[in-house]
Amino acid sequence: MTRSRTVLVAGLLAVTLLAAGPASLARASTYRDRMFKMINRVRVRHGLRELRLNFDLSRYAHKHSRKMAEEDRLFHTRNLRRKLRSYRWTVAGENLGAAGSLKRIRKLWMKSADHRANLLLPDYRRVGVGVVRYKGWFWVTAIFYG
Repeated sequence: MTRSRTVLVAGLLAVTLLAAGPASLARASTYRDRMFKMINRVRVRHGLRELRLNFDLSRYAHKHSRKMAEEDRLFHTRNLRRKLRSYRWTVAGENLGAAGSLKRIRKLWMKSADHRANLLLPDYRRVGVGVVRYKGWFWVTAIFYG
């Protein structure tokens, strides 16, 4: 390949990556916002206060969701206490899910005693939410603390 053709291919690749990047991030934040709203709707329906979104923790949750999607398996944060060390908290929990829709994940969480308890714990005040859509599936990480 000649130098000019190499530069052209590299330039097209860079343009393609830049064009896909912001759109992917925009979709991820839209999915995150939808899941966050679903979590709060569940809490309000059960007489609980809404949670506030922690954007820094949401970035970590997004990375965690992406890693689960890439590995095609669910797994919890290895050391949640260490992950939360920079936040003021006394209680924390994590919900994970993978399904064809965000609504399905919420339904599955409500049918599981442990996941439901995390959603409805009155002591929680904040949550980090990360959502990735990968090969037609939504992968979700929600980290709660209060």
